Amino acid sequence: MPGHDDFLDDYIAYKLCCEDDGDDSSDGCYIATAVYGTYDCPELWVLRRFRDYGLRKSKIGTAFVRFYYAVSPRLVRRFRNAERIKRVSKSILDLLVRQLKKRGFEETPYYDR
Repeated sequence: MPGHDDFLDDYIAYKLCCEDDGDDSSDGCYIATAVYGTYDCPELWVLRRFRDYGLRKSKIGTAFVRFYYAVSPRLVRRFRNAERIKRVSKSILDLLVRQLKKRGFEETPYYDR
């Protein structure tokens, strides 16, 4: 059905960004999932821990997370076939993950809080 994916992505972005039900535990890592090809890998475990136990500890970090979930579904959809952008994004995410691991964020299996 044409437009269905756009509507669904926009609805998900709205739910994650604009509705505050007090439980943000089911947030997906859209860009990292698209780059790594799965939601369940060591790199995403590190990034999800950083989101939950790093970024969400401050108002600025929480605002960034909300912004990310508002725009990332559209970015993923827009660039899903752009292999060069995926390679560059992966390099950036790999660097970020290495830095986060040095700061103590573990790469062991993680189930959203």
